[in-house]
Amino acid sequence: MKMIRRLAGLTTDYNMMPSHIDEMIVNVSFLVDARQLKAFDEAVDKLADEVEETIRIRYIGPIAPMSFANLRMK
Repeated sequence: MKMIRRLAGLTTDYNMMPSHIDEMIVNVSFLVDARQLKAFDEAVDKLADEVEETIRIRYIGPIAPMSFANLRMK
C-alpha cells in the first residue's frame, strides 16, 4: 500500500487493524520515535495533499501506543 510504503521508513513499527466503517479504506497505527515526529507529520501532510482529490486522510496523534501493547493473561 502506497501510504504504508511512504511512511514506514519514518516509523519504528506499524499495525494494520480492521476498518470500522465502509468508507474507511485502511486503519493503521504507526509507532513513531519522538525524534521523527516532525518528519512524520510533514510526510503525512504531503501525502494528504497529493491524494486530496480522491481520498481524505484522517490523522490523529500522537496518542498512547495502545495498538502495540500485548496483554497476556494466565
